[in-house]
Amino acid sequence: MIRSTCWFHFATTLLALLLILAACASTSDATTPNTLHVTRIGPGKVRSLDRMVTDSAAVQKLYTAAHALPAVTPGLHICPSYHYDGTGYHLNFLHDAISLQQMDLDAGGCHWLHLSKTDVHQDDHGNFFPQFLQTIGGS
Repeated sequence: MIRSTCWFHFATTLLALLLILAACASTSDATTPNTLHVTRIGPGKVRSLDRMVTDSAAVQKLYTAAHALPAVTPGLHICPSYHYDGTGYHLNFLHDAISLQQMDLDAGGCHWLHLSKTDVHQDDHGNFFPQFLQTIGGS
């Protein structure tokens, strides 16, 4: 009787662990973007851009690169201002049709990437913006 009770508890615990592992494995893909929707934003009349990127490997690479950028530190920032009129890009990273995260990228100056209103990152080595343009096919 004790042996069958122990076996029952062992089997129940093992089944619960397997269900938890299966649930974790199935949700990991849902948190990884596979599509990127990009629109151009800015003050006044800006040249229209509305692009959907469906190359999931390129989208994931850009998403990872965005999160790897260093946060903007407080203080004075000297950024190139030539040809910068406030135009930027709105990035919406999606998994299928579900929005995972939206960001705004400045098209000029320091190329700051706004992950939220209070979480701003900088393309400090100048690699992210060219990668972004390559991912969306230019413009």
